[in-house]
Amino acid sequence: MKYINIIIFLLFINTVFAQNYSTDNKKAIKYYKKAEKFFDDKKFEKTIENCNKSITIDVNFVESYLLLSKTYYYLENTELELSNLKKALAINANQKDEVLTVGIIEFENKNYIEAKKYYENYLNFNGLAEWDKKETLRKIKICQFRIDAPQNPVPFEPSKLPQTINSPNSEYFPSLTPDENTLIFTRLQETKNNFPQEDIFVSYKQKSKWTEAVSISKKINSQYNEGANTISSDGNIMIFTRCSKADGCDLLLSYINNNQWVEPFKINNSINSSHWDSQPCISSDGKTIYFVSNRPAGKGKMDIWKIERKEDGKWSKAINLGDSINTPGNEMSPFIHSDEQTLYFSSDYWAGMGGMDLFLSRKDENNSWSIPTNLGYPINTDGDDMRIIVNTKGNIAYFSSNRDSIFKQDIFTFNLYPAIQPKRTIYVKGTIFDVKTSEKIEAKYEIFNIKNKNLEIIDSLKSDFLICLPVENNFLLNVSKESYLFYSENFSLENLSDTIDYYHINIYMKPIEIGETIILKNIFFKTNLFTLEKESNIELDKLLLFLQTNSKLKIEIGGHTDNVGTKEHNEKLSDNRAKAVKEYLIDKGINENRILYKGYGYSQPIATNLTEHGRAQNRRTEFKILDNK
Repeated sequence: MKYINIIIFLLFINTVFAQNYSTDNKKAIKYYKKAEKFFDDKKFEKTIENCNKSITIDVNFVESYLLLSKTYYYLENTELELSNLKKALAINANQKDEVLTVGIIEFENKNYIEAKKYYENYLNFNGLAEWDKKETLRKIKICQFRIDAPQNPVPFEPSKLPQTINSPNSEYFPSLTPDENTLIFTRLQETKNNFPQEDIFVSYKQKSKWTEAVSISKKINSQYNEGANTISSDGNIMIFTRCSKADGCDLLLSYINNNQWVEPFKINNSINSSHWDSQPCISSDGKTIYFVSNRPAGKGKMDIWKIERKEDGKWSKAINLGDSINTPGNEMSPFIHSDEQTLYFSSDYWAGMGGMDLFLSRKDENNSWSIPTNLGYPINTDGDDMRIIVNTKGNIAYFSSNRDSIFKQDIFTFNLYPAIQPKRTIYVKGTIFDVKTSEKIEAKYEIFNIKNKNLEIIDSLKSDFLICLPVENNFLLNVSKESYLFYSENFSLENLSDTIDYYHINIYMKPIEIGETIILKNIFFKTNLFTLEKESNIELDKLLLFLQTNSKLKIEIGGHTDNVGTKEHNEKLSDNRAKAVKEYLIDKGINENRILYKGYGYSQPIATNLTEHGRAQNRRTEFKILDNK
């Protein structure tokens, strides 16, 4: 169909032909009726000839201009179609449907200034349905955007990825690991039977160059279509789309075991339905999966939905992202940045340049999404600009687009201008060792954001981990394993240089043995006071759980200070601080006979007292294993 909603045009044309004519000249009407008969017989040249004769007789014969317009529509002569329609309106402008039709045609011809004028005129008519008003206002916004955006281009210098990734086929739906060294994407290629088929490919960055892309795995790629994918922050879990005639499109999960992708399996029915489910994106903390579906109870054709992992490890029912994101049109290709606040997606309904445009929305403190922001021209074109992903730093994007050829998609990269950047994040690597053997061990770890007290991530039985965390924050790390003392650490990602790509932590776990000591690095007191700060509760509860799990242990809580102040003052201060920790544990149900406490003042420094950094290390709380019987 040549025009969107062209049915409106046909409806009003049919309406005006069952009417009293706009002329009294019988000869003009005679030629017009002949033209009508020729039109019904699809003899368009004769139709035009007789319409022109009638107009020669009466230049204000509206119906003849309308019939000419309809005729040129069938002859696909847009210029004359529109010209005759406008001539009819010049004679009689009080024709609601004709005004709207000119707006539609001018819009499709990309004459947005003219289209906007006719849409605005259409709104002046009385009796418009609310849906008509709403849709016309939307079209006016789109017109204004397409008028303004090219006059105010955003900074954009795209670079097409090399031929090792972009082939003569279509490549799209990229995913990127946090270290930016692995790119996973979809390639559409012909099979031996000359049928197009989607498969997932992977390329690796080596010495700043992308390697030749290869099929990711025989276990993942099959006889069916494998498409849009998402990779977990540690690169070990992939969720992807598989489509078949029998099952439609569903989301499957695979993970790496012994350096190989395992046989994929369907995720539960919270995310898969009997409808089209595709285009997943997993949040960096692994707690939320965003995806696209046309299931019932949505807002439009394709909507963005999410499922959330509950505390018991089960997934919630699918949740629609709501009117702030989804529309009566298509919203697709969600990508949630590792800042957990910035959502990028594509839409053909929000005001844009045409086709699928790229947008972003930000989550506020109430977990509500902002009205989407178009990424701007020339990032968006009148083609289809689809899946966009952004690196952890938030300054480089990859996206797929058909801007170079309407027949194929390619993957491009570009630097994001500041207004559309997410908050900067950084990936944190960790490795867990046995302190005595130096061998890797698997343990459970938790990371808390000290500033907002959020549990950023929790995972179990891993010896290596890689997670993304927001910069300008301080974090608490706890690691625990059966038969080992738990590990406590805090680290800061504040004031990091732009050149720092990641943060690395080596964790050494101590077996539970009499005499072993652990520093509780996340116990906090105000200067010269012994009242526990609320931020200490996370660490104290870990110690509580440790004592509950190891019910035979007896420990000593030791308080230590720096050398500022008198010996007597520091011994008393450290003694009271150690006592405060003991009292917290007793209040939570631990038998007081299992806990001794002692203040050592500054008698046992572990660092120099000549610097503030050293003094901070000496101000500490420890616990020591006294007995395990």
